[in-house]
Amino acid sequence: MLPDYAELHCLSNFTFLRGASHPEELVERAHALGYRALALTDECSVAGVVRAHVTAKELKLPFIVGAEVTLDEGPNEELLDMTRRFWWGLALAVPVVAIDMGGHWGGGHWSGGHLFGMHAEWVECLFATPVVLWAGWPLLLRGAQSVARGAFNMFTLIGLGVAAAFLYSLAATFTPGLFPGGSPPVYFESAAVIVVLALLGQVLELRARASTSGAIKALLRLAPREALREIGRAS
Repeated sequence: MLPDYAELHCLSNFTFLRGASHPEELVERAHALGYRALALTDECSVAGVVRAHVTAKELKLPFIVGAEVTLDEGPNEELLDMTRRFWWGLALAVPVVAIDMGGHWGGGHWSGGHLFGMHAEWVECLFATPVVLWAGWPLLLRGAQSVARGAFNMFTLIGLGVAAAFLYSLAATFTPGLFPGGSPPVYFESAAVIVVLALLGQVLELRARASTSGAIKALLRLAPREALREIGRAS
C-alpha cells in the first residue's frame, strides 16, 4: 500500500488504443491499492467520468475530473492508422463479398467450384486473411484484453464473431473432410464485413473526437499568453 498517494493522470478505455480498463475498474483498483484520490484524464474526453464518479462515491474515494488536451497541430496518428486500415479492409472485403454473393445471385454457389483457376474458397481466404489479421488486429487485441480481464464489452462480441467465422472457414477450406458431406459453406465474407463495419465505427468516433479536440484547442488559444500584474494598487 502506498501512503498518501494520488494518481493524477489515468487513461481508461475511452482513450482508444492507449487505455484498456473501464473507468469503474480503475477506481476500484485505486481504492484497493489505498490511493487517496484518483483523476481520470482521458484524451479530449470526459465520457467515462460518470461511471467513475458513481463507483468512487460508493467507495468514498475522492475523484478528480480531468482530460488530457494537447495543442500539437500534427496529424492524428490514431485516426490516420484506423482510416488506413478501414480503406484497405474495404478494398479487400469487396471481392470476398462479391465472390460469395455472386454465387447465390447466379443461381448456385461457388463452393466446390473454381475461380481464376483456384477453388473459390481459397480466393476468399486469400482476400479475407489480411482483412481479419491486419486491418482488424486492433479490434481483436481489444477483444482478447477484455476476455483476459473478465470485463466484456463491444470488442468482446466483435472478436468472438470474427474469430468464430474466420477459424471455422479456415477449417472448412483446408480440411473439408472433417465436416459431414465434405463440402461445408465458408463465412469469410462475414468475418471481413464485421471487421470493416467495426473499423468504420472507430473512424467515425475518432473523427468526432478530433472535432471536439479542435474546439477545445481553439478555446484554449483564446487564453492570453501574457498578463500584467499591478502591485500596490488598491482594489
